[in-house]
Amino acid sequence: MPEEECSVLTGQDGAAAAQAPDGQLSGCFRVGPVRPGPYTLQLEPSFYGDHEALSPGGGIELSPDKGPPGTTVEISGFSPDARTGGQTPNESALVCWDGCESGFSHWQPVRWSPDGHFTTGFEVPAIPWLEIGGPHPLRSAEYRITLQCVPTCGSKPVEAVFRLQTGEPEACVESRPCARFEISPDSAGPGEIVRIRGWAPLLPPPSNHYKLHVKEGHADKDAGLASAPFSARAGRRWAELPPVKPTLQVPGRPGLAARPGDTRLLAHCVPDGIRISRDRGVHWRVVDTRTATKATQGTGYRMDPSVQVWCGAPVPDPRHPGSAFALFTVAREDTAPPPFYSVGLFTLDGGRTWRPVPVPPGTSTESFNGFALSGGAVLARFRDRQEGSEWRGNAPALDWEPGMKILATSDGGRHWRPGRDTCPSHGPCVTWGPTAEYSCAKGREFRLVRTSGDGGRKWSSPRWPGWIATCDAASLVSLSNGDMLLVAADGLAEPFPLQLSKDAGVTWEPIELPQLPDAEATIWPEFPNLTMLGDGRVLGFAYPSGPQLLDPGADRWCPVRGEPLGLDAQAHRYEAMSGRLWWIDDRTHAVRSQPEADLHCR
Repeated sequence: MPEEECSVLTGQDGAAAAQAPDGQLSGCFRVGPVRPGPYTLQLEPSFYGDHEALSPGGGIELSPDKGPPGTTVEISGFSPDARTGGQTPNESALVCWDGCESGFSHWQPVRWSPDGHFTTGFEVPAIPWLEIGGPHPLRSAEYRITLQCVPTCGSKPVEAVFRLQTGEPEACVESRPCARFEISPDSAGPGEIVRIRGWAPLLPPPSNHYKLHVKEGHADKDAGLASAPFSARAGRRWAELPPVKPTLQVPGRPGLAARPGDTRLLAHCVPDGIRISRDRGVHWRVVDTRTATKATQGTGYRMDPSVQVWCGAPVPDPRHPGSAFALFTVAREDTAPPPFYSVGLFTLDGGRTWRPVPVPPGTSTESFNGFALSGGAVLARFRDRQEGSEWRGNAPALDWEPGMKILATSDGGRHWRPGRDTCPSHGPCVTWGPTAEYSCAKGREFRLVRTSGDGGRKWSSPRWPGWIATCDAASLVSLSNGDMLLVAADGLAEPFPLQLSKDAGVTWEPIELPQLPDAEATIWPEFPNLTMLGDGRVLGFAYPSGPQLLDPGADRWCPVRGEPLGLDAQAHRYEAMSGRLWWIDDRTHAVRSQPEADLHCR
């Protein structure tokens, strides 16, 4: 199993081991934020559920009807209801070994002839199998093979008997082991990989993974089907890091600054407009976005002209005051939403008219992934992969890494040419890759960390941390000593809120932060809206205690004096730039800032 697909071991969530047809187990887990000390991993099955036992209503033929473990059996039968002109038969049937009520069953394709005859197949278990009642040894006996859902799921099941011919059971009988597994190494620290190897009875399809549940302390060695000891070591703590200062912070989602860390050009969206400042927030002007609804006419996409127009991730052109670029949400004209899509539009004339950004060959409008600045040019970024990403639980498949196609304009959008992604202005060439096809309105948005060793010509992503949730505050921070920090404190998705890289983003080491006041025990640690300040301190938020500061080398948080960040401090997204802390007031849509030096502990 590749390292990037290893499950994360936490105090409430164990690991998983894949099972091969011969019963061999293999897998891995990455040590998550667990307390240092001894643990016991217990091998336990995970069933999808058993099936109701029904009286059979007919017979089927087995060929052969006896044989050793692993025999491939052809099943044939006849249903008058499935003849041409009768019921439309199912294309698959539920095939059960030793009775459908046992839990050992799976779906098999069925081949039908016009006269109602059918055939399907089944492979007799070659090793002991797991039923609802526990492991079943490979004993010589007669076993029922039952079919349900032929020709339809309203039909009575049909069955026949298979004679299993085998010798004396060697496993899963009294006084003989029925499962085993081992982990290597048996002691590891946060973020490290532990491998799983072993053997267990065959799980009923479609199950193909055993669960390894974690128990703190030493447990009974006979607990579950098998168990193995594990020791979690302590990792590095924030207090152990040398005091360093950030040189550049790149937010996981587009921020207030058009260029990360540079306050000379600021922009943010408001209802029906984009507010832009070209003098560090002293003066602002508004670019109208109401006319953007006309820009998608004839493209196959549409915006709702009856509501306020909200843009996203705006980028003003640094050299052409009349030009601005932004994301807009649209729906397809041929289907009722959802889903919704993000498209890139731009204006050359201060918002009087808007037009779509050109689409590079091989991509599509729906693969648009935002604008960025590179020197005096504006880049339009497109995901260079058309198929949708597979989702596993709450995150995209970890092997889905799209490339990027870039268009660039240096004249405010009048002409576009092929371009390429660029490295950040300071520090190692580590930045954010494209987003997965999702949105924070649906609950999650993920991005990959990308690195380049040749100045941005070729990019790759590390095996870990993989996809980063960026709906909550997340940032890549270049440090004065050349190291990098990844701050990603999503309370639902990220096992480690802070990680350190000393090799330009190739590998990452978790750094343990002191627990915030008022924090409750959860699967993931809670560090909402974590923000690193320009002097090396970290700003966090505890509820109901309010804003908290963590000094370099400190082993505890301290409450911020007074209410310099306002009553709604925890709800804002902050950017530390030029010695000030910046944010947008969610109620008034006004940009606010204050000197970082004004933030003091009580």
